[in-house]
Amino acid sequence: MDSRLEHVFNALVFGYGVLAALYWLWFALVDGSLLRRRTKEAEKELAAARRRFWDLSASPLPNFEHAFFTTDAGVKLHYVVSSWNPGNNPNLVILVHGFPDSWVLWREFLTRQKLDNETVYVALDLPGFGGSDSLPVYDADNVLETVTAFVLGMRERCIQEEDDDRGQVVIVSHDWGAAVASRLASEAPQLADHWILTSAPITPLAMNNMSTRLASAQRMIHTWMQEPLRLTLLRNAFRTVEPILSQLRKSSYIFAFRLPVPLIRIVSRLTGTTYLGVVHTVAAQGLAQSAPSQKSTYTAEALASSLGPGPEQCVAPPTASSSSSSDTKTTSVDTSASSLAYAPSVAARARSPTLAWLNQTAYYRDGVGVHRWTKSLQTILSLSALDPTSSAARRRSSLSVGASLFDSAGDGPRGLLRAPTTVVVGAGDVAFDWRLALEGIAEYVGRKGGAVVVIERAGHWLVREDVGVKVLARVVAGVVGADEEIGGDGEGEGVVEKGAALEQRKDSVNGEDATAAVMPAAGKGAVAEKGPDEGGMKGLLAGLPGVKVVVER
Repeated sequence: MDSRLEHVFNALVFGYGVLAALYWLWFALVDGSLLRRRTKEAEKELAAARRRFWDLSASPLPNFEHAFFTTDAGVKLHYVVSSWNPGNNPNLVILVHGFPDSWVLWREFLTRQKLDNETVYVALDLPGFGGSDSLPVYDADNVLETVTAFVLGMRERCIQEEDDDRGQVVIVSHDWGAAVASRLASEAPQLADHWILTSAPITPLAMNNMSTRLASAQRMIHTWMQEPLRLTLLRNAFRTVEPILSQLRKSSYIFAFRLPVPLIRIVSRLTGTTYLGVVHTVAAQGLAQSAPSQKSTYTAEALASSLGPGPEQCVAPPTASSSSSSDTKTTSVDTSASSLAYAPSVAARARSPTLAWLNQTAYYRDGVGVHRWTKSLQTILSLSALDPTSSAARRRSSLSVGASLFDSAGDGPRGLLRAPTTVVVGAGDVAFDWRLALEGIAEYVGRKGGAVVVIERAGHWLVREDVGVKVLARVVAGVVGADEEIGGDGEGEGVVEKGAALEQRKDSVNGEDATAAVMPAAGKGAVAEKGPDEGGMKGLLAGLPGVKVVVER
C-alpha cells in the first residue's frame, strides 16, 4: 500500500475508533451506568458467582473440576475437566470460548444434556481470560503456540496415539476461540480429527469478499462517471458495498478496542461496565432460563464469567505448588486443592478490571487473527509426530474421515480449512454480516466431513441457546460415535448408535440455497435440501426447526 494511502487509512481507522468510543461514552451517560455503582446486593451476587465458578477447592459444575496446564514457555492455563473415569482410549472434546467470556460460556452445553462418559470434556480459558495466565503480547506466535501446546498436552494425557483405535479429538470453539481454531485447522490440522467453529468468520475469506465487492463497486462507479444517466449503476454499487457498511457498523467496537492503550484505559474505566452489560443483555435474549426473576442471578454469573476469579479466589493455599499437574502423562488430572493456584498475572487482573480489559481486548490489537504464525521447532516436531497415515482406519465416525492432513498443504486459498470442519452460525448474529463471511465458503471447507450450518433463529451466543446446544451435541456425537438423540420437537426421533455415526454423503449436489437472505452465494459445493434418511449432516440435524445445512462435503 502506498505510504500516503496507508496514512489516510490509519487516520480513518483511528477516527472511527474515537467515534465509537464517544458513542459508548454517550450511551453510558444516557443509560446512567457511567455514574451508577453496583448495589450491595449486586456485589454479593457477583461474589457468590465468582466463588461458584472460580473457587479452586470446590467443583465448578457437577462432575467437573478445576485443573491447570503449564506450557514449556511457562504459561499457566486454567481449564475445567470432566471428573469421571472415561476408560481406555477415550475421546477428547476441547471447548474454547471467545470474547468477553471464559470456560463458563459452556455451562449449558456441559450440564443440559447427557454427556458421553467415554469422552473427556475440557473447557479451556484462553490466555488473558478467566483463570489463565496473561501473555506479554497477543500476537499469532504467542497465542497459537500456547493453544497448540495445550491441545498437545491434553492429547498426551488422554489419547493413546499409537493405538489404531484411539479416541477422537474434537475442538469446539466460539467467537475469538473460533478465530484461533480456524487458524489451527488451516495451519496445524493434525491437532484434531474434527473442528467446530461457531459465530466467527474465516478471516481471509471475509477479507477477500470485502476486496472483491469494493473492486466491483469501484468499476461500477467508474462506468457511471462516464455515463452519468445510468443511475442503476450507482444503486448496484451501493448494494454491492452495503454488506461492508453493515459489517463496519456491527464492528464499531473493534475500532474502539484498537485505539492507543492510554485511550483504551480511559474508555475501559468509563464505559467497560456499560459495554459488558450490553453484551450480556444481548447474550441473554436467546436463553430460555433468563426469566425476569432470574435476571440478577444471570447478570452476576455473566460478569463472573467475563471478570474471572476475584481477589479472594486468587489467594493461594498455604501448600500450593507453583507447578501444575501437567508434569505427568495421565488421563486423570491431579486437582487436589494443595496443587491448584492461579498465576500471579490472574491475581493482578482480579485487582484491576482495567488490566483485565487491556489483556482481553489485545486480541483485537495484536494481530492474532491475521499476522503470520512462525511455528517453533518444538511445535513443528510435535505436529509431525501426529502421524495421520492410519487415521482413516481408526475413525469411528465417517464425519471425520478424510485424506492425510499433510496432503496438499500448500494448495488452496489462505485460510483453507485442512481438516474436517463444521461451521455453525446464527442468522441473527449481532456481530457479523454473513453475506461477507459465508459467500464462497464451500471452497474453504473442502475436506470430506466439512459442513456449514445456519440456525435461522439463533444469535451470536448460539452455544448457550437451546437449539445451538442441540446442534453442537449432535455434531460432537456424530464425530465420536456416541449415543445422542437426533429427533427434535417430536419429529424424526431416533439415536445415533454407539460406534455407528450417520454415513457421510459422498457426492455434492448444486442446488438453490435455502438461506439466500443470509448467504446469497455459498459457492461450489452447496447442497439442496434432502430428507433425514439420506444421511450426512442433514440427517444428523434432522428435526431441529430452523436449522439449515447450506454446505456439505
